[in-house]
Amino acid sequence: MKPGVHINSSSKTIDQLKFTIRAGKYFDTEGNPTLSFWVKCVPASKEDFADNWCVYCDIEFCLLPAPNSAAQPERWADATLFHETVSEYGWFDYFPWKRLIDRTEGYIDKDSIRLEIIIRDLIFFKFYKTETEVPLEPINTRKYLDSFVVPLFAKKNKYADVKIRIGKHKIYAHRLVMAAKNKFLDNLFYKEKKDDLEVILDPKEFDYEAFYAILRYYYRQELVVLENQVKKVHKLAKKINEKVVLNACPLFVSVNNFFELLTYSIDGDEDMKKETQGNQGDKPTTNGNADSDDSSDTDDRNKFYDRSLHSFLMEWLKVNSNKLLESEAFLKASRTDLKKALVSDYHACNEYKIYYHTLKWAEECVKQQGKPETPEHCRVALGEALYLIRFPLMNPDEFRNVIEAKILRPSDVCSLEKYFDNPSEGKDGLKFSTQERMSAPTRIDQEEKPTKGKSGRKRKRTESLTVETEPDE
Repeated sequence: MKPGVHINSSSKTIDQLKFTIRAGKYFDTEGNPTLSFWVKCVPASKEDFADNWCVYCDIEFCLLPAPNSAAQPERWADATLFHETVSEYGWFDYFPWKRLIDRTEGYIDKDSIRLEIIIRDLIFFKFYKTETEVPLEPINTRKYLDSFVVPLFAKKNKYADVKIRIGKHKIYAHRLVMAAKNKFLDNLFYKEKKDDLEVILDPKEFDYEAFYAILRYYYRQELVVLENQVKKVHKLAKKINEKVVLNACPLFVSVNNFFELLTYSIDGDEDMKKETQGNQGDKPTTNGNADSDDSSDTDDRNKFYDRSLHSFLMEWLKVNSNKLLESEAFLKASRTDLKKALVSDYHACNEYKIYYHTLKWAEECVKQQGKPETPEHCRVALGEALYLIRFPLMNPDEFRNVIEAKILRPSDVCSLEKYFDNPSEGKDGLKFSTQERMSAPTRIDQEEKPTKGKSGRKRKRTESLTVETEPDE
């Protein structure tokens, strides 16, 4: 088998999803040949899914031994999300090729090997935009108690054993359903051994709409999150350690909530800051979009930084940078948010386009302040954000247009011209980054191998798919 060539198995449809195994020969980071093992998940029919689709599931990869062999199956288990932009998951370095082709290892049977994947706990997610009206309809327990339907919000019923109050809202629910799904809620609702329990939750800690979305997921196995609720749902899911919802929240990113989520992923939110800063108020900002350049303490930022969410936002930016730059949300962003977006390497667009839309932002900011849209006023509005634009990446024609706009100071123009004439010598004293903006790696490009281990879960729903390949030496 030639390196880089993959063999595809026949597809198997599970719950309207088509799964396919891809296997081949590749190399690890040290150049040693390895078995590459991937699974691809796509809708069986596009008519059954909207443009935005997402599925969460547990996957167990398995290299099976030959019949009558003393070798043990090589199993790796992991949980992952498939969606319209990431439909493959696996590893390039699943198993050493040298051991694979060694017949004494016991994996080769009649010049072929057998690979298997086991799919467990499929969960579908639905996507809605803010403008879409999704009424908070009563949840029912049809999925768990097929003999009856119990409305949770409309009125009390004989099967509900807990009343939850969040502000002015009340929910009649079932402790057993919540306890089976979440350890935090199990401890919360089973503190008192009463048949009829009323629990009052602080709206600041338990947002009603976020709690409703998670509760709906528990009862219906579907997650519905409006784009203006993503931060609230993510925050609550983190509080109660609801990992499935927590991992799914980034999939609801849009141009309208990107900046809010970006700030939240780096700095947390105001409630988090109040817990650590006491009664210290926010520092005043200037009029218009151009708020102050003051930033939070580095130690506080490290406390609030969410690596997983931030990484997903950068992946999203790589695909949607053009859409974000052209959006109204970009024009309305604060200067702090603008800086966070400009500092990112994950812009898959021309640097001149970044400059062009940043200049539009400055003009809009100056206009809101009631000042003339002069280069000087735009430069003041941008502040340090101007120096996050990577002018050295532009070609001569693009940079000539920048000079004509007079947005740069003469000293900055001179230093850039010096850099263009002689990049090696022009770097000294240059205030602008010369680092190329890169594209975030897609999952199939990543070569990090996750920790080996077993899922340890009981098999609620198990489906398997196998493929036979013929390795050569």
